[in-house]
Amino acid sequence: MSGLRSKLEAMATQTTFLEERRTEVGSRLTALDGQRKDHEKRIDSFQESLGRLETEIRGLEKTDREADLDKVTHKIDTKEDFLLKMQTELTVQEEQLAEAERVMKEMAVELQEGRLPSLEELKTTIADCEAAINALGPINLRALEDYDAQQARAVELKDEFKRLEGQREELIHLVDELTDKKKEGLAKIFTSINENFSRVYAELTEGGEAELALENPEKPFEAGLLLKVKPAHKKALRLEALSGGERSLASMALIFAIQEYDPSPFYLLDEIDQNLDAVNAEKVARMIRRNSATAQFVQISLRKVSLKEADHLVGVTMTPESLSEVIMRVNLADVEDEKPTEAIPA
Repeated sequence: MSGLRSKLEAMATQTTFLEERRTEVGSRLTALDGQRKDHEKRIDSFQESLGRLETEIRGLEKTDREADLDKVTHKIDTKEDFLLKMQTELTVQEEQLAEAERVMKEMAVELQEGRLPSLEELKTTIADCEAAINALGPINLRALEDYDAQQARAVELKDEFKRLEGQREELIHLVDELTDKKKEGLAKIFTSINENFSRVYAELTEGGEAELALENPEKPFEAGLLLKVKPAHKKALRLEALSGGERSLASMALIFAIQEYDPSPFYLLDEIDQNLDAVNAEKVARMIRRNSATAQFVQISLRKVSLKEADHLVGVTMTPESLSEVIMRVNLADVEDEKPTEAIPA
């Protein structure tokens, strides 16, 4: 809007200038046209006089009147000089007229059938321009300054965008490199843990088979992990299709497989044997006992077979007053295989 307002102001100024110049050019054209016509008449008169003089010269040549011939020749020279002067002035006037027409075209003043716009037409044009300017509202005198500031800001933002785009490409390249390295590292770890998992599960189940599988090997970090197990004398099943006890064995086999690859200093196991029979619970307890050489295990259990493998026992029972009581020394002879009302951590 500010650009249009500036153009309208310039148009109004130009229109005022054109009106003044139109009057000046019109007067000049009228004067030039009068001078041109006068010169043409004078040239025609001189040409007629020249013709008569030439006729006299031919007559004088016949009569051999040399004196009169000299006078006539002098007159002819004078007339020719004057005629040349008039022709030169006419040429100058025509050049000025052409220059005036050129100026009119540059000022975008259209001539209709060789005439200039009338004063009323110019006033109407000026009024229309002023109405358009008024419709634009107040003029923002700082528009040019604001434009320059925004233009400079745009250049800065373009440069900043190019710099950030370059950094973005570098980061994407770095992420791709890191992702490839992570995939390589994951593949090594996955292979080792998968081997441990198969071996530990076979030991716990006395001949069962198990393996780990990635849901999306191409993009392992965007998908999950599958556990496929085949208990002894059964077909291969996914973890969801196993019973509670079979799931517990598969889960413990995975924990032990991870521990063998990268042991943690501490493990807390909360009633992991509640779904196991006595035989499988004892197998798990013995494996925990064996692995306690490299890590510390705290197991909450209700099973006597698990308590037998513990190094230290801490019992928790409930008194008749419904209060929990901690028993630091537990007599295993008093502990039955299943006591649902008590929780005895080993």
